Amino acid sequence: MREAGEIYKKEMLGVRGHAELTHYEERLEMVLGKELFTLAIDMLTEAAVTECLTKEAIAALQKEYTLGETDIGEAQKEVIWVLEHDGYIIQIKEGYVFVSKLLRDWWKNRHGAFFTPVLERGA
Repeated sequence: MREAGEIYKKEMLGVRGHAELTHYEERLEMVLGKELFTLAIDMLTEAAVTECLTKEAIAALQKEYTLGETDIGEAQKEVIWVLEHDGYIIQIKEGYVFVSKLLRDWWKNRHGAFFTPVLERGA
């Protein structure tokens, strides 16, 4: 019998789990559109890699994005609302964290390899 950790990594975070979890990402792009989807990817990856999308990280991301006439702070509020509504994240005192460890780990495996947390960029 395989250990639970091995099953988690190979099955749930592997190809089979990928096929089952990609609908989360596809739905985000459909709901948010391309421009906000890119922001959402960055915000979720920050939350996955650092384990919390802090208020400081949210503020730092505002300096990295321009969305034409759209206010970046309002865009972030919309993204956070969708992420909360769809069950990705919940708010805690420090900021926002993934509701599901499985989704967080899958997201980190999918997007985190070459990701630099926003507070470490340009340092």
